[in-house]
Amino acid sequence: MKLRLFISVLVMLAALSLAAACTGTPDSGTTPTATTPVSTTQTPAATAAVPLTPEPTETIPSTYGEVDIQAQKDPISNEISVIFRGGKGQSWTQDINVTVVRSTGEVVTSSDLQPVIGSQVDIAGTRGDDRVIVTVTLKTGNSYRVYDQVLKGR
Repeated sequence: MKLRLFISVLVMLAALSLAAACTGTPDSGTTPTATTPVSTTQTPAATAAVPLTPEPTETIPSTYGEVDIQAQKDPISNEISVIFRGGKGQSWTQDINVTVVRSTGEVVTSSDLQPVIGSQVDIAGTRGDDRVIVTVTLKTGNSYRVYDQVLKGR
């Protein structure tokens, strides 16, 4: 009885193996194209030159509260860290966009900063002065420039 069960299982496995091998598509003679993954974390913008001079920030209306953003530049690696520190407006915050204008003129944007206390985005800076702009979009749809500073290079 056990021998019959063993042979039945063996025949079934062999049939499944053959069936699995025959499910491919025929070769059409073309070379498959490779897809390149796209990074959405940091996007260099190819726009007109943005000045390194900071502009005035906007105050979020008091009915929604304020948010606290901190930015710092590592003096050795020149990496810029932008950190969300919270605030009364945290629950109203939908999106946070970080833009770094490098001293080379290159503009890098990131929308990865989350409205969670301690959330951080790191963007490569330069040895020169780099401008950091943070725009917060509330759930109402209104956007506010809450941070605009130049971080000094070495």
